[in-house]
Amino acid sequence: MTKMTTAELRGYQQICGKDGAMMAIACDQRGGMRSLLASDPAEQAKITNDMLGDTKSDITRYLASQASCVLLDPLCAVPRVVDEG
Repeated sequence: MTKMTTAELRGYQQICGKDGAMMAIACDQRGGMRSLLASDPAEQAKITNDMLGDTKSDITRYLASQASCVLLDPLCAVPRVVDEG
């Protein structure tokens, strides 16, 4: 295993919690999010990309300050999050 440089270690410390763990919020999958929001395939099909964008934007708004990174899908989440600031 390669040892981290001082700069790499400092960067790692800045994005990790006190326990050394990194919290990432993954909102980049549309199908996975639909299955979390509805268990029935027919109900999943009724969930529009706009609805997903709203949900993912809400998740980002409330949790992003607690995470090292947030993964967003470019179709419905990124435009909403960027437009909302």
